[in-house]
Amino acid sequence: MNLGFIESRTFDEIELGDTAGTEHVLTTDDAMAFASISGFNSVLKPEEAIARAGGIPPTGPNMWCASLVSGLFSMHIPGPGVTLTEISLSFHNRIRVGDRILVKVQVTAKEETTKTLTFDCEAHNGKGVSIFTGTAQCIAPPPSCAGPRSPCPNLSSPILIGAIAR
Repeated sequence: MNLGFIESRTFDEIELGDTAGTEHVLTTDDAMAFASISGFNSVLKPEEAIARAGGIPPTGPNMWCASLVSGLFSMHIPGPGVTLTEISLSFHNRIRVGDRILVKVQVTAKEETTKTLTFDCEAHNGKGVSIFTGTAQCIAPPPSCAGPRSPCPNLSSPILIGAIAR
């Protein structure tokens, strides 16, 4: 029975080639929430922007799209307790409110001494248009973080995890 717990995968449990992915439609609410945090104010009045653009939805914040990568690391691979250490993304196209964004990460290298994982990252919209490509590195959670309800020193609160998981 799945009780909705999020489990970490330790460095040793992760293999080269392992992948994780997510898809999400960028809504006006998503863009406005991101704008209120980041200062990306061009989406704060979407009705005005759509009217001025002749009915075309406003562009969205590409960094919102990039934040989906962080979500994959913290929720899927490796999972809670992960420490993101580096990310480098090249953006190729803008996103728009209403776009379906598909994000994928794949393990391309493992460094045993530091427990560092390297990933290729990519995102495209539902029409196959590339949004970004790049790489990221993170440190896998220690074995004490593996399994449901395990105590993990990198987690600030189980409530935060629940809020993110929805």
